[in-house]
Amino acid sequence: MSLLINECTVATAGDLVLSSGSLEIRCQITVEWLRGIAEPTWYGYFVPVSDDIRVLPGRYRLTLADTTFEILVRRPAPLGEELCFPFWGLGRPPAALDSDAAHDA
Repeated sequence: MSLLINECTVATAGDLVLSSGSLEIRCQITVEWLRGIAEPTWYGYFVPVSDDIRVLPGRYRLTLADTTFEILVRRPAPLGEELCFPFWGLGRPPAALDSDAAHDA
């Protein structure tokens, strides 16, 4: 029996909230529903759109469609020729990815 019940992945634009302002980013977010775990797990990575920056691992705020989420950013990793920043989502995932329709698909 598989641990994974269902998953949903989406690519979207967003903003990483920094102390100096917001940084426009491209995100790939995956939500997984796992057998025996009531809340969905979500994670992904982001790539800055225009700035070549370095982000230290730690807790950050991510804004998607005017809603802010908490994420834990991990060490950067290469993605082709770009540097991406993997993260784990904290709390509930974005509503579009956490719908009953996505869970039951």
